[in-house]
This record gives sequence, structure tokens and C-alpha cells, in this order.
Amino acid sequence: MSYEALKDRFPPLIVCDISGYGDDPAHPGPYRDKEGLLTC
Repeated sequence: MSYEALKDRFPPLIVCDISGYGDDPAHPGPYRDKEGLLTC
């Protein structure tokens, strides 16, 4: 699912793209291969 695919159906949708796992190739974090968890 992407913002582009959902924005028309859910206009108040807010997208936040962050990484707490270290996605910088020069300084990869130890949890870079683990999935995140989102709760609302």
C-alpha cells in the first residue's frame, strides 16, 4: 500500500516515513532487517 494508492479514498490520511533502524548504507543499524510495528 502506498500513499498514492490510498490518498483519494482516505483524504485525511497522514503519511510519516521514518527509520529508527538505521537505513543509512554508510552506518546501518543493528535492527535494519527487522520489521517495525505501528499501533494507533
